[in-house]
Amino acid sequence: MILLKNMVTNKLNILFLIIIPVSFFYGFYLSEDSSGGGQIDYNHILNNYELIFKNKFSEIDWGLYESSRFPLMYFFFKTYLPFKIEFLKINIFVVSILSSIILYFALKQKFFFLKEQRNFFFYILSSYILLLSPYFRTSAYWLLEENFGFLFIISASFFLYCSFNKNSKFIYFYIFLTIFFSYIAFYSSQNLYYFVIANFVLFIREFGFTSKKTLFVIFLNIILFSPLIIFHKFFLTTLTSAISVGRFSIDLFNIVDIGCIIFIYIIPIYFLFIKHNENFLKKIKKNLIKYLIFILLFILFFFQYQTETTGGGALQKFLLFIFDDSFQFKIIYLFSSSLSYLFILEVLKKEKIFFVFIFCNLFLYIFIENIYQEYFDPSLLLFCFLYFNKIEFLSNIKIKILNVYLILFLTGANVYYIYLQ
Repeated sequence: MILLKNMVTNKLNILFLIIIPVSFFYGFYLSEDSSGGGQIDYNHILNNYELIFKNKFSEIDWGLYESSRFPLMYFFFKTYLPFKIEFLKINIFVVSILSSIILYFALKQKFFFLKEQRNFFFYILSSYILLLSPYFRTSAYWLLEENFGFLFIISASFFLYCSFNKNSKFIYFYIFLTIFFSYIAFYSSQNLYYFVIANFVLFIREFGFTSKKTLFVIFLNIILFSPLIIFHKFFLTTLTSAISVGRFSIDLFNIVDIGCIIFIYIIPIYFLFIKHNENFLKKIKKNLIKYLIFILLFILFFFQYQTETTGGGALQKFLLFIFDDSFQFKIIYLFSSSLSYLFILEVLKKEKIFFVFIFCNLFLYIFIENIYQEYFDPSLLLFCFLYFNKIEFLSNIKIKILNVYLILFLTGANVYYIYLQ
């Protein structure tokens, strides 16, 4: 019986091992747009490539630059690529594949540091979370900017855990690479700044406040952040005003959209990542009154919420498709968002580092006009895989459950944008 079970498990592992990367390559062949925005953003990104590749830096008219991200990626690619669309597309696709490969090694390094053993299938199926993300896939196929930042964030995490090896002679070099790659990601996609903060927090937690390594960490952060201060006129006036001034406005109702977007990911995080000391139903029964009060107050506080014509995320689109913009939609949507924050609070009790992700994103996105699913996919799951240290992946079955969950989400996204939009 055990032998039969092992055979079935191995066949499932191999099936996942083959199907997921094949689907990723096939998506490239089909020019899949599972986020719904790839074809729209493609022309803006192409305009940026042409602007930067065909002009010297001093001759660039930043009023023609069409992105909310700093242009480091374009200058990086300009060092080794000609301005040919085919080469640029293949380059971004290769960057995306490399991100998944490096994630495999980063997770191996992390679990080596945690002194926990995992097998090959755990690492490879975990690295597939990127290949199953609708937004990572769309970025890989449509020349978008996000995956360049993810490549360096994942690389930084690999060296982060290398630097925690107390027997290594290269700790200071690993610290340098961790922080350097983090800032490359930040200057490529500034919304990834919470990864820089998370790395800083983990360094302090590991080395203490008074060690020489901590002083080195602080020194490097000051040096690498200083260009933003030294060239503030370019970054914060010339460039920022040209690309994003119209997108900023304070909107507390974004908290509702953020909660509903996170809801899709916090469910598997809570049930698959976290070790629980008591039965879930018992926990609900014990805290039912407290939970109900929180949900009621949340709904009352945000009851004036109105849907926007753009953004909102996958759950909003799904509920609008079923209920239209009705009273039932509003109640279910607000309830889902409040439930999401309850799960977030439970996860925070186990993984304090998650506070960095939640606080930084809330702080950033209440100032943005519209909230999109891509702001949290795949960055939320990636953050959990890289920084959570109390996860309960004791068997490959939980990785497979997560992969199936993400496959269903990806399938739903494609069905929506192909047939229902």
